Formats: sequence, C-alpha cells, structure tokens
Amino acid sequence: MNNSDAGQTQADAAAIERQLLARGYAASPDASCADVVVVNTCTVTAAADLQARQAIHAIHRENPAARIVVTGCYAQRAPGKNSPHSTGVSWVVGNSHKPEIPRLIGEMNAAFATGPGGRIRAPRDLHSG
Repeated sequence: MNNSDAGQTQADAAAIERQLLARGYAASPDASCADVVVVNTCTVTAAADLQARQAIHAIHRENPAARIVVTGCYAQRAPGKNSPHSTGVSWVVGNSHKPEIPRLIGEMNAAFATGPGGRIRAPRDLHSG
C-alpha cells in the first residue's frame, strides 16, 4: 500500500492491507519489487494532486511490470487523469468501491497471472508503506 498521510486514508489503507493479507498476498518492502501496488490518495489541493501523480509515475517508472491500483480522493475526482495508457495504472477505484479492491485485484491477477495449465499463480508481493 502506498498512501497519503491523512488519518482516514491510513485507516482505509490498513483495512485494505488486512483484507489482502487474509487473501494470501504478502507485503513487499517497497514498490520496486511488488507485483501489485495500491496507491491510496487523499488530495484536496492542486499541490496534493501533483504529489499523487508524481508518486504514481515514480512507481510505474521504478517497476513498470507492477499493476497499479489507484483509489481515494484523487481517483474519485480525476479518474481520467489516471488513465492506464498514460501512467501505468491498471485500475482506478472510487471511494465507494474501496471494499472491493481485494476482489478486483484477485480478478485482475486471474486475467494476467495464469500459470501453466490455466492455474492461477498467487502474487508474490504487495507494496506496503
């Protein structure tokens, strides 16, 4: 998880992380070695929007193979700016759908990470921070 410092954002990130860990995902020390990165944003100013965009771009630049899920205020307010084609974002999830993130990641991994014989490989890492 990669999230801003707002209290509610941290609580949301902790809940999402608990759900993902319960589904068998493992936390990674940083985004550079994660298979999936959840960026949980809380932006109310243009400067905070810029910071969120920079974080998303940095994650994609450091780990272009990672599937990036963007959620929170910035995802809600500017879903078009989180286009998968321009930033490496795999999924944009609005605030009202945050509880669905673990299921959505499971579906995304089923589509991208099937192993030999159609078996689904569990993702190795999930960024936590």
